[in-house]
Amino acid sequence: WRNNELAGEAAVLHALTLFGKLPYECKVAVIGRGNTGRGAFRILTSLGANVTVYNRRTEQLLRQEIGQYDIVVNSVFWDMTRKDYIISRKELQEMKRPSMIIDVSCDADGAIESSRPTSFEDPIYMEGGILHYAVDHTPSIFGYSVTRILNKIITRYIDPIIEDKIDEHPVLQNAIIIQNGQIFDKKTIRFQKRAGL
Repeated sequence: WRNNELAGEAAVLHALTLFGKLPYECKVAVIGRGNTGRGAFRILTSLGANVTVYNRRTEQLLRQEIGQYDIVVNSVFWDMTRKDYIISRKELQEMKRPSMIIDVSCDADGAIESSRPTSFEDPIYMEGGILHYAVDHTPSIFGYSVTRILNKIITRYIDPIIEDKIDEHPVLQNAIIIQNGQIFDKKTIRFQKRAGL
């Protein structure tokens, strides 16, 4: 959970340096009440932004109010079986100018129709007159912090992996996606089908 919070924190901090507006001048919508959204909310409010949080039940309300916001932060873990978007390309036309979408989840064909994953080297692009930031793996910006967080989690599983005692640990069992050529993860199977693999 802490790594997810850090993703929200890091994405917002990095994206703000590329936007050109100070946070306390901004009205911000955060989509998602999970760990990633909590991290984005923490940074934004600590920097003085006026923040409203939306969740899946208030998607329609966000669409109605989207023109109020300077920044929209997406932190929703998207159900890839959905055929719609929280923000479609049509909704981009309703947004303020200038405004920015910070897509922390940044799945291609995910919650934001116009979003496509970017890199640290080329983190932003314009589409529909809206600045988009969609860098994946943002916790790595803060290498020391993310290493400390992940070390606390990973070290407890090293011995069971080395000793081939994965079946004694439900967390490790649930992490198996492919074993002996058989795919166990339903999301991987759906992705393969969608990609034509």
